[in-house]
Amino acid sequence: MALGLTDRSDDITAGSVSQEVMAANIARKLVLFQNISTATMWLNFGAAATANSNSFKILPDQCFTFEMQAVVAQAVHVICATIASKYVAKEG
Repeated sequence: MALGLTDRSDDITAGSVSQEVMAANIARKLVLFQNISTATMWLNFGAAATANSNSFKILPDQCFTFEMQAVVAQAVHVICATIASKYVAKEG
């Protein structure tokens, strides 16, 4: 079965403020996230992302993947100190 991907790629709109990357989705089977900026980003699930606490640290050029049984249905949030830092995000 082919899995269609929805593009959620964007950039950071406000420095050091958590923003939603993906809304909660109980049908989600895959989450792909890559930090394509030069700044560190932090990801959290189901609650606002925070730097250095309770969030996953995503370094520049690093990828984060959830798939199949390990995927989260909760909303995905990102935070970064640098405005306009870009990321690629896809869900399926």
